[in-house]
Amino acid sequence: MAFVIADRVKETTTTTGTGTISLLGAVTNFETFTANLSNSDTTYYAIVDSTNNAFEVGLGTFTSSGTTLARSTVIASSNSNSAVNFGAGTKEVFITIPASKMVVEDGSNNVAIGGTVTASAFSGSGASLTGVDVVNDTSPQLGGNLDTNSHNILIDDAHFIGDENGNEQIIFQTTSSAVNQLDVTNAATGNAPKLSATGGDTNIDLELETKGTGHITIRGRSGTGNEGAIQFNCEDNSHGQIVKAQPHSAGVTNTMLLPAGSSSTLVSLVSTDTLTNKTFGDNVSFGDNNITNVGDIAVDSISADGTDINVAVSDNSATAFTIKQGSDNYLVVDTANSSESVAIGTGISGTAISLGHTTSETTVNDNLTVTGNLTVSGTTTTVDSTTINVQNTLVFEGSTANEHETTLTTVDPTGDRTISLPNQSGTLPVLAAASTTQITSTPEELNLLDGVSGLVQADFTKLAAVDSTSGELNLLDGSAKSTSSITVADSDAIIIIDGTTTKQIPASDIKTYASADSATKGFATAMAIAL
Repeated sequence: MAFVIADRVKETTTTTGTGTISLLGAVTNFETFTANLSNSDTTYYAIVDSTNNAFEVGLGTFTSSGTTLARSTVIASSNSNSAVNFGAGTKEVFITIPASKMVVEDGSNNVAIGGTVTASAFSGSGASLTGVDVVNDTSPQLGGNLDTNSHNILIDDAHFIGDENGNEQIIFQTTSSAVNQLDVTNAATGNAPKLSATGGDTNIDLELETKGTGHITIRGRSGTGNEGAIQFNCEDNSHGQIVKAQPHSAGVTNTMLLPAGSSSTLVSLVSTDTLTNKTFGDNVSFGDNNITNVGDIAVDSISADGTDINVAVSDNSATAFTIKQGSDNYLVVDTANSSESVAIGTGISGTAISLGHTTSETTVNDNLTVTGNLTVSGTTTTVDSTTINVQNTLVFEGSTANEHETTLTTVDPTGDRTISLPNQSGTLPVLAAASTTQITSTPEELNLLDGVSGLVQADFTKLAAVDSTSGELNLLDGSAKSTSSITVADSDAIIIIDGTTTKQIPASDIKTYASADSATKGFATAMAIAL
């Protein structure tokens, strides 16, 4: 797109209204806009409507695809210098130079320029540009590069804007939304443009000052992948360090403050550095790297990285991890060889320790020793173990929590004892006093007493004196009689009732009685038969 002025360019149009006009072809002995302008070029135009006595002069934009001319800016017109609403009929459109845009000398041979003067080239022996007033022009501009032809641009005191101390300065300032720039380039390979100063303060060679809250910007070149950077060289210019901005992809805009204090050194990302008396703020991450420490690390809190927190020591005689308040230990992980231990809440008496949530499960995989009281507040206690050792007693509160409890204890054992609970539902009986006597009766034998009343201790004493077997007692039952025969000897015993007493007598007594005079003949015969 360019601004073009051409001679003898005139076409006709029948477009009506105030919008873009369509060009219909050249007038006789004139050329078309297409032959002189390219697409999107701008030019000054004039439209003459002889039928309706109207005209318009302005700046237009040519479009080659539709052979049209957009009336971008109206400079003068028969409609009070506004766009004319053209009526029907044929109009002529041609390129012109508006009077207000012409550059002419006034009566004093002065030329006034309202904008920019562009000089494409000056060449030839003695070629020069004279008569250009850059003193009174408040905004002189160059349309291209300024070649000093191996000479310097000297700005003396008369053309400097001094500060309050009279020091010489060059000031770059922005007076509108456009950004003013100083672009220093050097086409020679290996030769960088220089901005230097000599003399003056022995400690300052070149000083750049910002006003207010402004700053100096070192820009990168868009599209090249080169970020803004500053290199600081050593005194021999043989080594240097580069301070470089983050790439565009990082999307960051921030402020980096230099460290305070004398002889401060910046910490490097890749080198090995030592930090002394530093305080880390919030959200400090060390990534997956190790933290090596030869002293103490004081922290307010430790946050895991989503996997674990690993505290390792190379000396297995040392305490690996301790959480304490003053001299009171609350958590100690001791990695002593062959005597490793973990202590929780041992630093001060009365420390409350909670394990797990109210709905979670806590598992103890090894032996658990409770040296204090053990209180179980849950409604169900399950012990998955073959042996439970109780030192002396078990106390049962009962369904009502009051001052009354049931205590289950033991008589001090003199040996290993085993008591088995029966495979039945019911209530266990108790003895009135502690005893070492074992009850040998079976439940079936004790059940014989069920329903028996009127028994007294004397009765049980008599029963205790009976040492007959069940088989012997069953001989008194006629249903248990024997059908086998034996040979009766004098020493065999025969049961007989002596008055009111049941006795055993030898068979010889029967033999003597049967042979006595008091025995009847029939009895003697019966006894003989029996014997």
